[in-house]
Amino acid sequence: KAGDVEYDYDESGQLESKGAEVLNWNEKGQIVSWKKGNTEVFYGYDAGGNRVWKRKKVTSGEGENLSVVETKTMYWSGDYRILENGNIEKEFEWGLVRWVDLSRHSPATGGTTADLNGSLETYFLDPAKTVLGKFDSTGIWTDLSHRSFSEGGITAYGEKANSSHGPRPFAGHIHEDESDLFYMNARYYDPAIGRWAN
Repeated sequence: KAGDVEYDYDESGQLESKGAEVLNWNEKGQIVSWKKGNTEVFYGYDAGGNRVWKRKKVTSGEGENLSVVETKTMYWSGDYRILENGNIEKEFEWGLVRWVDLSRHSPATGGTTADLNGSLETYFLDPAKTVLGKFDSTGIWTDLSHRSFSEGGITAYGEKANSSHGPRPFAGHIHEDESDLFYMNARYYDPAIGRWAN
């Protein structure tokens, strides 16, 4: 238990539930679905263990499917995600001390980068690849070195904060908006309790 949230694990140490959230795992120790209330997220992996798609679904109270909110397909080069297709298409360029997140267009609307509020962002990293700060497309610097680790605002102690580091805030890994876990390639990390979910 952390604060008011109950954590339950299976015999192999995989997180099965966190409060009202329920997680399902496959035999390889990969999360295949996450559910809370009427929102469910499904994940798929390639033979190398990289997560290659994510599908979010919302259902009505009667269990009827209302809509697939978003499907994301991810393309990898080694450990680096280089392209993501979803409601917004993103391309990532990686370097030793920085990475660039360029939202090219929204396939659903045919929008351009300008339509997406100039979403070219360059993130600067420490040696562990945790985000220190970023430049937006207008050249404005935002210091992110003392902010919370997740877009949902979860700090290392499970407290809420109103700030974020962007989509890869902690050690260069992907933050999951729904579960507040970090996808760290082979494993998932929970910053609220400082523990692996598997």
